Amino acid sequence: MLSLRFFVLSCLSLTATTTSGFVAPSSSRTASVQSSSTSSSTLINVVKYDKTEEKWITTDPETEGPAAGYDIFGSLLRAGPKPVFVRIFQSENYEQAILKFMAGDKVGRLEAQANMDQFFENAQDWVYNRLQAEKGGYKPDYVTIKKDQIALRLVWSSVVFAFLGRAIYCYNTGDSFYAILSS
Repeated sequence: MLSLRFFVLSCLSLTATTTSGFVAPSSSRTASVQSSSTSSSTLINVVKYDKTEEKWITTDPETEGPAAGYDIFGSLLRAGPKPVFVRIFQSENYEQAILKFMAGDKVGRLEAQANMDQFFENAQDWVYNRLQAEKGGYKPDYVTIKKDQIALRLVWSSVVFAFLGRAIYCYNTGDSFYAILSS
């Protein structure tokens, strides 16, 4: 019974991760990331590296701390389940990555958080997109939630979950997976 639960949880996690690959690309190839209202000169003073504690800290947690960003559901909608798991099980590493990105790129909390969510979802694609943006090419907007992408994820997820549900049903009952087609 425990192995069946593990199998189901593994399949659900895999399904949720793979369905994000079926999202249609944006029609606009010149999208730009909207930075937050905080200016870069202010951000230099807000996020600092504390050498005694060996970690990044923010001096203004109300405007640039975890409460200033979006919640776990926002991470799920923007980048999928992987950053949510990182956020839950490695919360300190997640926060440090955001603060380091804010300090390094001199951007606001939302842009840094969206970039780190994408990095945790698929690091190779994120690095590729970043290099393309530095060369003056396409710069994706990770902050804005696109409704068409959510709709496509829901459609593909429902199809995958239907097949997965059928497979689990057939496994438990001993029926043939294709018996539904020959009725």
